[in-house]
Amino acid sequence: MNPINPSPLSPEQINRLFIHIKPKETEAHQLKGIIQFVKETYIKPSTLLPRLEITLSEGTFSSEASQNLTLIKATLSKYVDKLKTLAPEDRGTSSSGYTASAGASSNIPENRPPSPSQKDKERGASAMIPPKKAQSPHPTKKIFFTSEDRANEFCKYIQKQSQKSSSTHLPDLYEPYSEETHRFTNILCRKETIVDKALNANRIKIGIQPIAIACQYPRPSQIESHLGMLYENRATLLCILSSPEEIKKTQEEAENAPFLMEKTMPNYHLKTMQYGDYRVSSNLREKVQFDGNLTSSVYALSIHNIKENRKISIPMIHVENWQDHQAISAKALKELAQKALSESATMKEAYKSSRSFLNPEKCLPVIHCRAGVGRTGTLIAEMAMQSLPKEIPLESIITDIRESRNEHMVQTQEQMNLLIKSCTLSQRHLYTQTH
Repeated sequence: MNPINPSPLSPEQINRLFIHIKPKETEAHQLKGIIQFVKETYIKPSTLLPRLEITLSEGTFSSEASQNLTLIKATLSKYVDKLKTLAPEDRGTSSSGYTASAGASSNIPENRPPSPSQKDKERGASAMIPPKKAQSPHPTKKIFFTSEDRANEFCKYIQKQSQKSSSTHLPDLYEPYSEETHRFTNILCRKETIVDKALNANRIKIGIQPIAIACQYPRPSQIESHLGMLYENRATLLCILSSPEEIKKTQEEAENAPFLMEKTMPNYHLKTMQYGDYRVSSNLREKVQFDGNLTSSVYALSIHNIKENRKISIPMIHVENWQDHQAISAKALKELAQKALSESATMKEAYKSSRSFLNPEKCLPVIHCRAGVGRTGTLIAEMAMQSLPKEIPLESIITDIRESRNEHMVQTQEQMNLLIKSCTLSQRHLYTQTH
């Protein structure tokens, strides 16, 4: 594969390319996939990429992976060099910013005056004064968030960005509503990341890397498909954020109104039951209390595929008192995310010798609440903040999570404020650029 020579780029073509490689977790085939993505991006100049964010971590790779990493670095280096040669207005600074780094971030200065030529020097010092350039209306600049009184501004900005690709404005990007599949008419699935058309579930990607599966609480008729998703994708964790009281309430409502039965949230994860080709059972491992009296029970969930006569066991965290549409403390969210990441990493290590481990779209944690957007999106965003480099701002994380599923991910302002507070405590940037 020959390195790609970048061609001149228009402002519309300089949008977003985020690549992050963790050597200890990345196989050669994943690097090949990233190279192919980069190659296709260069070859197809019409491809729109909203921001350019590149993070390459140094580390030990196999010989094949090292060659691929070297090629990626060379290719991206040429791309960034090409950006440096363009005038600020040609780089699209009014709508995008970029960071290129290898292990650490480095910003390419905006509005840098051109270097004087040799003829300028010969003509004298007066010729060395560069002509004044018009300032870009929105110069690119990373901002570190230090004041919570700007939370409302950030929330409105993120909401405005999300509405551009919402299910209302761009319905063709989403699977159409189906009463058999979806609990809510406005909680739809992005087509390109959908896991199974029988389920309301999406792979959540940050950049091009899947990091989790987000889904709604399965309807009674979807339990078999839901268990099949966990089994076929070799889920590294199941995290349920709907409380026992919330689950029980839907069941009580259906007792007085049978037509609501399909809207109930069954205890599929607690009882030993058979759903079609799958038999499920669970054993309590431990009780965990996080900050602010947030409690959870941790189980070993066994899923038996009867046709294949094969079982898998995955960790399951059931958070018992995080109320719908509400937020918890920032410390409790951090502790819950740490627990989820730890359980998922341990399970992923157990899958290391399986073929599923080599597939970047498998061996992911599966997280859901009732609709799979508010509490689910908040937890996934926190998990992303804890596992990705600090150079990646919260804006990028939330935008990518919403573009992976729908604009309701991180549903309420309370949940957004919670992430902003966590972002501040972690000393992570909020914005990619001024706005």
